[in-house]
Amino acid sequence: MFSRQGLEVVASPNFAMNQVDFHVIQRPAGDPFGVLAVGHPVVMRTLDPDEGPWPADGPTFRLRRDQVQELVDRLWNLGYRPSEGAGSVGALAQAEDHIKSLKRVNDALLEVVAAK
Repeated sequence: MFSRQGLEVVASPNFAMNQVDFHVIQRPAGDPFGVLAVGHPVVMRTLDPDEGPWPADGPTFRLRRDQVQELVDRLWNLGYRPSEGAGSVGALAQAEDHIKSLKRVNDALLEVVAAK
């Protein structure tokens, strides 16, 4: 869950349906328990060909960078990871492989020096 200026996006696991449910809640300023409004399911509509690829009235919803980070952190806490090992997990694996490679080079050099 993250909250900024009264807006919260809650991500919760729905194990029975094998999915994650998202709820958008807007709270009144200064009232962490009150609920002013809740988001409803998104309704899709067919775009008019003259409208172009993006609707004129804006995106489905918009998040600030800090809100996106909080959502990603929440998904991470629910157990979701990048599928291709990208990000910090992938970087760590690459660093570990690099260290192993350096150890092999180091061991080989030590053998050469010790043989003399």
